[in-house]
Amino acid sequence: MKKGRDEGSPALDICGKIYPLTCTVQNVVQSLSSMLEGYGDHVQESSGKGVDYKALSHALRVAEEAMEVVQTGGLVFPRPNAAYLLEVKKGNCDPNEILETFEKFFIELEESVKTSKLPERTKELEKEFKEWKLDLLRAVYKL
Repeated sequence: MKKGRDEGSPALDICGKIYPLTCTVQNVVQSLSSMLEGYGDHVQESSGKGVDYKALSHALRVAEEAMEVVQTGGLVFPRPNAAYLLEVKKGNCDPNEILETFEKFFIELEESVKTSKLPERTKELEKEFKEWKLDLLRAVYKL
């Protein structure tokens, strides 16, 4: 069991980081922003000798997913720009352009969080989600 979280409680798993659904959108975005900054530091440390394009592609995907969740309340899979993300991963893109994209993204993400229509976490919403999840599992497993 992870510290501070019941094993059965609903949570988001984003790149191996667990976010209980009791977290606010702002806390999740702040955590993801810190993670993305770390990716940026990792890429900049390479100082052009060997850019970590895989890390760049993951950071770009996570940033886009965070924006999508904040703006729409959901995620689309497979990713609509999967081909582009693969090109980034292969190193077929200018890392400086991608870093500029990140800067614009963070500004837009901050504004999107302020105007997000996502509901605040409440006990009632948690109960509703748990019931929905159990209904879904019952349907899937024909219980």
